Amino acid sequence: MADVTFIVHKDWLTAIEALPIEQQDAVIAELVRYGTELPARHEDDPVITSMVNLVKGKIDYSKDKYAQKVGGGKNGGRKCKFPPKQIYEVAQEHMNDAQAVADIVGCSKSTVEHNDGWRKRREPGLVWEE
Repeated sequence: MADVTFIVHKDWLTAIEALPIEQQDAVIAELVRYGTELPARHEDDPVITSMVNLVKGKIDYSKDKYAQKVGGGKNGGRKCKFPPKQIYEVAQEHMNDAQAVADIVGCSKSTVEHNDGWRKRREPGLVWEE
C-alpha cells in the first residue's frame, strides 16, 4: 500500500475534548483509519461515526491538495536544455571525457556530469523516450 498523507487539525481534538477519553481515542483512531484508507472499526458507535463524518470532507480535501502538490513537483521545475538522449549519443564517442562532450554539445562539464545521458553512457543500445 502506498503512503497516504493527510492533515490533522487541532480543532478536531478541541471538538471531542468533552467526550470520555476512551471515546476520544476511538474518534482519533477512526480519523486516522479514514485518512489512511484503512477499514473502520467503530461503525456501530453513533458518536464516533458522527465525529468522523463531520471531518471526512476536510480529510479528503487535504489528501487531494497533497496529491496535486506531489504531481506538480513531478511535472514542474526547469526544463532540461540538453536532453539525456543527446548527451548519451555524444558520450558514446567520448566515453571518458565529459569536457569533450560538453564542448560538442555546447554546455558546461558540470551539466554533462549531472545528466542521465552521461550517467548511463556505459549502457549500450539505450532507447530514450522523447
